[in-house]
Amino acid sequence: MSQNGSKQALKALAPHWLEQMRDGLMVVDAQWQVVFINGAMRTLSGNRLNRGDRLSEVDGFEYSQLLWAKWRDEVASSDQPLCVAWRQAGEVIRRLFSPSSAVFVEFTLYALPYEGEQALGVQVTDVSERLGQTIREREARLELLQHKRIDSESAMDNRTFWETRFATEFRRSVRYDEPLSLLLIDVGATPMPEEAESTVMREVATVVRQALRESDIAGRFDRSLLAVVLPHTDSEGAADVAQRLCERVGHLLIEWRDGSIHGRTAIGVIQRRGNAGTYTEMLQRADDALYEARNGAPNSYVVIE
Repeated sequence: MSQNGSKQALKALAPHWLEQMRDGLMVVDAQWQVVFINGAMRTLSGNRLNRGDRLSEVDGFEYSQLLWAKWRDEVASSDQPLCVAWRQAGEVIRRLFSPSSAVFVEFTLYALPYEGEQALGVQVTDVSERLGQTIREREARLELLQHKRIDSESAMDNRTFWETRFATEFRRSVRYDEPLSLLLIDVGATPMPEEAESTVMREVATVVRQALRESDIAGRFDRSLLAVVLPHTDSEGAADVAQRLCERVGHLLIEWRDGSIHGRTAIGVIQRRGNAGTYTEMLQRADDALYEARNGAPNSYVVIE
């Protein structure tokens, strides 16, 4: 095809409606020169790009030049357009068209003939509205999941979710032969009016959460029980945690009506034994330790080896 014919072919591809289309559109030749660009693409580039400009001379192109070359090779070897998803396309846009306010964009790339060589057609679609809706839906699902797995009074995992995490941690501990300890924590106060139970649980649970590491797994086990899994912790380390909790809860003053009540606790402490047993057996041993602690001095713990 003659040079005139190529230009006429390109002109036929770029009628008035391409100039007015909502998506950004440009065509670049083998030397990265812009041979066509519509108004939407000029706006997207912050007017950094116009017909006759070269991408290779625009700040930020060096970052994405290998990507552009890869994309051009892919579309040149295929009869199908190439779609570049918004994460990668958006990063290129932010580097190459930095003044642009577009955040979520996708590229659709086409192979086009121009003056006897392959040119690259680039269509940029703003998908902010669609992705924004997707993100909002995902956040809503996460919020719902969080609501379902968190106990409202203790702000810890509910029993079902806590047991699932405990079982996973138990298996990991057995597999890698690493220490694992468990605390069962009785939550109470002196005196303990029945109508104060929710308030006491909230206050004591706050003390417990603040004393734990990020890796520890805390949950509401029962009406008046909290349970804490301590990964990578032997019975000696778990006893240190239990002692600290007994001291803090014992010094806790909880405002109640016209006065205050004192926090009270008893804690059963055990460590996983060897490679035998199950996590439910570990829970039973912790309950045995808690039974002994309840029958002992106030704000005390018992360790069962």
